[in-house]
Amino acid sequence: MHNNARIAGMLVLVAICLSTTAQSLPGPQPGPQPDNPGYFTGKWSFKYLGRKSPFGDGQSQGTAVFSAHDCADCPAGTTMLDLLVTYQTPDVTGAEQAVISFDRATGQLKIASHPAPGLIPNGEGDWSAPNTIRISSETFTVGLHGYRLRRLLSIVSNDSFTVFDELAENDGPSESPFERLGSAVCLRVKN
Repeated sequence: MHNNARIAGMLVLVAICLSTTAQSLPGPQPGPQPDNPGYFTGKWSFKYLGRKSPFGDGQSQGTAVFSAHDCADCPAGTTMLDLLVTYQTPDVTGAEQAVISFDRATGQLKIASHPAPGLIPNGEGDWSAPNTIRISSETFTVGLHGYRLRRLLSIVSNDSFTVFDELAENDGPSESPFERLGSAVCLRVKN
C-alpha cells in the first residue's frame, strides 16, 4: 500500500513537470504574412548564381530595397512599392529601379521597371498562393533578340525568400522552351 502511494505521488509529480514543460515551450512561430506586400518592405541582401546568358555571366550580389509608395489615384485595395536594386557582377556595378503594384482583391501584381527593363523586366505576376509569387515578363530585347523571363519567388520565412528564374528566347511568333537561368537567396538586412 505504501508503494502504491509513492508511485501515485511520482506520477502526479511527472504530470506536473510535463505540463510545466509544455507550457514553457514556445508554440509555433508565426510565419510570413502571405499576400501582404508589407512583407517585402525594407532592405534585403541577395546572392544570385546562374548560367551565362544575354544578361551577363550569371553571378551577382547586392541589395534590394522595397519601400511603400503612396498612390492617391490607385483603386482601393492596391498597394504600391518602389524597388531599388544595387548589384555587382565580376564585370559591372549598377542599379535598377521598378514600381510594383499589387491588387489584394485579385492577387495580381504588375512590375514597371525604370527607365528600361534590365535585371527587372516589366511584367505581371500572381500572388494568389500564400507564399509563392509567379511572375512572367513582357518580351524584352537584348542585342537583336527578344526574351521572356519567368520568375518564381518563394517566401521561406519572415527574413528570407528565394528566387528561381527561367528564360526563353522569343523571336517573333515562335518561342523557345523556358530553360533554367539561375536562382538567388534573399535575406532581410536587420539594422
